[in-house]
Amino acid sequence: MHGRTSAYVERLDMAKRAVTAASDATVGRALGWSRWTVRKWRRAYSAGGQAGLTRRMGAPAVGILGRFPAAVGAAIDRMRRANPGWGAKTILAELSKDGGFCGADLPSPSAIAAYIKVQHTPRPYRRHTELAQAAQARSTSAHEEWELDAQGAVRIPELGSACVINIVDTLSHVITASVAVGPGRAPKVLDYQLACRQAFTEFGLPQRITLDHDTCFIEGTSPSPFPRQFHLWLLALGIDVRFIEHPPPQEHATIERAHYTMLRQALTGELPPSWVRLNQHLKARRTFYNEDYPSAALGDRAPLQAFPQARHSGRSYAPNLEVDLLDLDRVAQYLAQHTWFRPVTPKGQVWIHDARYTIGQQWAEHTLTIRFDPATGDFCFTAEDGQQVATRHACNLTSAYLMGDQADWLLLPTYQLHLPLSRDTIREALLITTLRGTT
Repeated sequence: MHGRTSAYVERLDMAKRAVTAASDATVGRALGWSRWTVRKWRRAYSAGGQAGLTRRMGAPAVGILGRFPAAVGAAIDRMRRANPGWGAKTILAELSKDGGFCGADLPSPSAIAAYIKVQHTPRPYRRHTELAQAAQARSTSAHEEWELDAQGAVRIPELGSACVINIVDTLSHVITASVAVGPGRAPKVLDYQLACRQAFTEFGLPQRITLDHDTCFIEGTSPSPFPRQFHLWLLALGIDVRFIEHPPPQEHATIERAHYTMLRQALTGELPPSWVRLNQHLKARRTFYNEDYPSAALGDRAPLQAFPQARHSGRSYAPNLEVDLLDLDRVAQYLAQHTWFRPVTPKGQVWIHDARYTIGQQWAEHTLTIRFDPATGDFCFTAEDGQQVATRHACNLTSAYLMGDQADWLLLPTYQLHLPLSRDTIREALLITTLRGTT
């Protein structure tokens, strides 16, 4: 594959297949290209459509004043630093009077204004902090660590786009859950909770779960991220969380193999026309893989043949008992380890994850330091000079919030799904089937 240059039609075929049907690796094998090549053109197609698949020829793009002599930019810099109040028109007029640029081609006022905006607009420094997490360690016992990830969207006839969430035990390679959710191209937090609840019900609670940097799991754009609902939910259940530092295959190689296994085992050929039956099919193939499939990595034994102790972790779980298993003190002690930095909006408000706290307009444009007090359940806001600004009781740290929609309908004596089935009711139906003694 090295030395080959793909044609436009080949790139279009790669991109469309990867977007609508299968993983990058699967498309690459089918078309004779590496997964990295397929990924490159899939991303280009996603960002720019068919135009993004055209190779750009010619000289690279230049900066705002790239076609003008460097002396022009230097003169603008000098004038702007000496006279911060001068705008683009003033600077252009001064350049025109400068004998060194007599008769020279000069940039337009709009080009000078764009240059000033880029070069002379200060960017406020945003302090960084990291979330505390479990240390990376090799598993020495079954269910010590699970890897969780969602496979790329797969097109299912009569159902639309489906995402399959897989969970696998790192040591034994037992696939503890394989759940199809949709229709849609990306799972939601409630979908990941569904997959975990099904895995917990069958195999018990693990000690640790590793996650990638999906926005469902972590605030990827914040320099001092606040843990998201899914993260806090796992902590409340007594499960440590670790975010991978390197892309597969350096990390999460086991879950990537599980994606490929379940794709071959369950998502090829004729598929059931309903979400419940599709997930029953996935469960049957997952059970076959765990109990009967001879894995070369395990000496031609199935995972549960090689690791019979992996049938259960020893830490019991049931969805209807979840509220009793949640320990909010674990969440409080975890939050107390951290410091966050948040800007105050012009309206005097601060956002922490998905909750808004009113601090006061007198603090607008300030950046506040935030700590959590586990004794009171309050956030403490401090100004840059160390002055305590306010304390506000933390929102969304209740069992009901962490459990999501399950907290509501588990308390009902009877429950009837709304028709026609929506994505939310499909997820609820799948979870209800895991509750023993229900129909």
